[in-house]
Amino acid sequence: MKLPRKQAAVVQEAIARWKQDGVIPDAQAATLAGTIEVQYFDWRKLAKYSFWVALFSIISSVSAALSDRMLRDLLEVVFKAPPLLKCAVLAVLAAGLYRLGLRKRHQAPDRFYRNEAILFLGVLATAGAVSQLGAAFDTGSGHYSLLLLLSFLVYAVLGVALESNLIWVFALASLGGWMGTETGYMSGWGAYYLGMNYPLRFVLFGAVLTGCALALEPHPAAARFHRSTLVMGLLYLFMALWIMSIFGNYGDMHAWERAKQIELFHWSILFAAVAGWAIYYGLRTTTISPKASASRSWASTSIPASSNYYGTTSIRPFSSRCWQPASGTSAAKRKRSGILGKRNGCPRGKLEAARRADLDRSAPCGHLPLNA
Repeated sequence: MKLPRKQAAVVQEAIARWKQDGVIPDAQAATLAGTIEVQYFDWRKLAKYSFWVALFSIISSVSAALSDRMLRDLLEVVFKAPPLLKCAVLAVLAAGLYRLGLRKRHQAPDRFYRNEAILFLGVLATAGAVSQLGAAFDTGSGHYSLLLLLSFLVYAVLGVALESNLIWVFALASLGGWMGTETGYMSGWGAYYLGMNYPLRFVLFGAVLTGCALALEPHPAAARFHRSTLVMGLLYLFMALWIMSIFGNYGDMHAWERAKQIELFHWSILFAAVAGWAIYYGLRTTTISPKASASRSWASTSIPASSNYYGTTSIRPFSSRCWQPASGTSAAKRKRSGILGKRNGCPRGKLEAARRADLDRSAPCGHLPLNA
């Protein structure tokens, strides 16, 4: 019998009560409970139907827009406007979107997806402004990789200034596009540049980007962008190595068809070696010793030390359950207020260590002796 979740809970509770009161035997209660099947909401079907409705809405709205002569004339004026004018309008629009996204993030930082969606619209407007700038100053040389380099610089500055990993990811994507198009332009759009085809160039690019992410990991200023840089570097590296394991350093399909599989085997070995290193690095960074795990769990949740405890003492919470008072709080007052009490949910070993150390006033928040 399929029932919604709430109705199934009511029926199961009734069966349990009947069993407890002795109305039905245990075997019959187990049989009745086994016939109940909770029917959950089919989110996948809803998503499928929502996609078709959205697609139909897009088609109908575009058709309605193109059927209006006044709107068609307006779109024609917009598309025939000078590139510099369109660049300026898109730049102003992007600046407004960035400002709106930054303000929304300060007002409601928990609404992550809404804030990032606004910044994403700003990224698209920035890309449109850069493309229109290139159309305005186009000389017909075909050296459009400079626009990708400009996009990288703009996105990198905005990503650092706004502290946005989304914008920083687009900066790294633009950098990869610039590397590919610039080497292609310098080689006359041939298959090789310095003896390397496109996948091999991106192997080196991904390796350099991954190395930069690992080198910048200890620096506090680059800690915000470490994970996104590492992910992008590994993405470039693994995609290029996958293609290299299939095609090798060949730029001609006829030469690749004549090549033997053993000639591509060393690329597969390199692919496997890099994959093994990535697995080792991931396990090494996620496997933490018990002491380090306890220290991280105690120091992971931190909020500003501006809260007042009982209206007199400023404290700095360094755990969602365990609190460390400020240096001006006496041990007797800490004990009376329950900060060292068991009701705070502190681990016993940590609690005893804190008592023996008497919460050294010179120690920073969260750094209590673990091995005392």
